[in-house]
Amino acid sequence: MKKGILGSLAALVMMSGCGYKSNVMISQNEYDSIDENEVIILMNDKPQCNYEVIAAVTIDQYSGQATAIQEARKEAADLGADYVSINFINTYGDDDIGVAGIAYRCNKQGAVVQEDTQNTEATE
Repeated sequence: MKKGILGSLAALVMMSGCGYKSNVMISQNEYDSIDENEVIILMNDKPQCNYEVIAAVTIDQYSGQATAIQEARKEAADLGADYVSINFINTYGDDDIGVAGIAYRCNKQGAVVQEDTQNTEATE
């Protein structure tokens, strides 16, 4: 299924024009938006938590890679995602960029908590 989603995202990025944004919702859950600065950007990776896939995010900007990735981060934040993994970057010339990725939300109740077994001293 993942290859099918990413292939579709890649096709959307390559066919789209300037300023195009698209979200393909995968989750049936809706979440409140969060501050975009709280969204962690990953490159071809998944979060290290129990997560839910929220949506596939496609951004097509003509203003550089950093701007396109930041727009994907904003879209993920609007969906309430904690992470966005950029899985596809396409260049259309000198500075025309499109990106596609997956927005993830960590499941807070089922998150894996790692204890620090090295430091046993209590701090106040």
